[in-house]
Amino acid sequence: MSMLEVDGLKTWLKSGGKQIKAVDDVSFAIQRGETFCLVGESGSGKSVTALSIIRLLPERIASPPAGAIHFDFRRR
Repeated sequence: MSMLEVDGLKTWLKSGGKQIKAVDDVSFAIQRGETFCLVGESGSGKSVTALSIIRLLPERIASPPAGAIHFDFRRR
């Protein structure tokens, strides 16, 4: 199993009573010892993706993310 697996991550932000899709169907896996970089243009959703994975987006500005997130941080 990967150390981190993200499958089909979707995140919606709340704005003026509407929901805006900020992250749409992001999937990746990071193996133990692997270096991973999430790159993209300004405003492309890198920070929202990271905050969604670790559940740090406040519910007042974002709906809970959809998709699967699996962590395996056991020492080996």
